[in-house]
Amino acid sequence: MTDPDLTVSQQVRAVVAAELGCGTDMVSPEAALWDLSGLDSMKLVRIVNSLEKRCQVTLDDEDVYELESLPDLVQLIERELSARGAQS
Repeated sequence: MTDPDLTVSQQVRAVVAAELGCGTDMVSPEAALWDLSGLDSMKLVRIVNSLEKRCQVTLDDEDVYELESLPDLVQLIERELSARGAQS
């Protein structure tokens, strides 16, 4: 479930940091995904799965494969949250 006290960006950084085993201060909000130390495709899959559960969204695999940076991931989640809100 989305934490109402955290922005999507903060939640993304928290999940990425947890998966990479570092503090959120080590994950720049503007980071390019493949510049993150220790990130590989399997960790990215776990990050996306965790974010889907946490934010209660489903991200399209094609969109995920096109991600280049954390801002791209944040924008993708925000777009899905917005679309879900519009359907309510």
